[in-house]
Amino acid sequence: MAHRCTTLTLQEVIMLASRRPLRDDNPATTVVDALVAKGLIASQDAATAGSVVRGVLSSEVPERDRRLRGIMAEVAGYLGGVLVVAAVAVALATQWVALSTTARYWALAGCVAVLAVAGMAVMVVSGGRDATAVVDARRRLTALLLTGAAVVTGPSVAYWADNETAIQPHWISVLASGLVAVLAIGVYLLLTNGLTHVVFAGALMFLSEALSNAVFESSIMAAYAVASAFLTLAAIWVLAAEIGWLREKTLGRLVGGVIAFWGAQLLVIAASWGGLDRGAAWTGYLALAVVGTVGFVLYIRLQAWPYLVLGVVALTAAATEAAVDWSEGSLGAAGALLVAGAVLLGASALGLRLRRRDQHSGGAGSSHALAG
Repeated sequence: MAHRCTTLTLQEVIMLASRRPLRDDNPATTVVDALVAKGLIASQDAATAGSVVRGVLSSEVPERDRRLRGIMAEVAGYLGGVLVVAAVAVALATQWVALSTTARYWALAGCVAVLAVAGMAVMVVSGGRDATAVVDARRRLTALLLTGAAVVTGPSVAYWADNETAIQPHWISVLASGLVAVLAIGVYLLLTNGLTHVVFAGALMFLSEALSNAVFESSIMAAYAVASAFLTLAAIWVLAAEIGWLREKTLGRLVGGVIAFWGAQLLVIAASWGGLDRGAAWTGYLALAVVGTVGFVLYIRLQAWPYLVLGVVALTAAATEAAVDWSEGSLGAAGALLVAGAVLLGASALGLRLRRRDQHSGGAGSSHALAG
């Protein structure tokens, strides 16, 4: 009888116990009673079995407690970091006017140094860049602190250059965004994480815009240059995500889609608010349609939901904005909503049809081919 008990898993034992009422709120006693009732152990062995079950169940509690404490410590670390940064920002904001230029330089440099030193200290405590999963929370905190240092460094250097050099404002923006991009990629290579991934992408977007504005004096040429740079950056980002250069593949796909959509939409915004001609707007509508189509093609090929979202949103925006522009506003809000709803329903139906076709015919094959 006792031998048969050793073949049961803990899950099966607990399932047996769940069918009997608890006695004296003691899970071990309940489990043993269930085993005795089923004839799996003899009644004279109940005391020994109870001690074994109590030992197994009690070993699970410290592990859960450790995980909970780890989560609470990580959250506390984030909150503490946010409060410290907020306190420093408020202190600087209230005293900024009273500070001398030199004092401002030292204050900004001190913020960068504190964030960088704190990040490196946490990384050393967590075991360096090759730390195991046990200290992943510390590694994420390290990435947050070092990324914060990179973000603060850019504006700090820009403020210094604006006061101490004769560099033109556009090139100061290039310097600041380029510095943030370089530092962010360094942090990403050291500690791969989603936050630095997003910050690096944002820094490259700011760098592309700053370079375009610095090189091209014409506003229309700068707008086309920024849009082209964003679309090129989006293509590179998606490629990097698909070939594995970016560890967060889904996030890379999503970031690439956002950059592509924003690059096409910029021409529409520039035409509406920047005083550009309608040709720029229609180029933007065409670019949105192309981006949406590419999104659907990538979804058919890779079955990744960020590409489906990109296709639906880009095509909906292109059709709606083009219809409103073509009618010169006569459609009104109701007409714009009608066009957007119709295109959105059609694009969604197309996405569902493509997904169903892949599931019934070649979904598994394409997924295996991609994995290989």
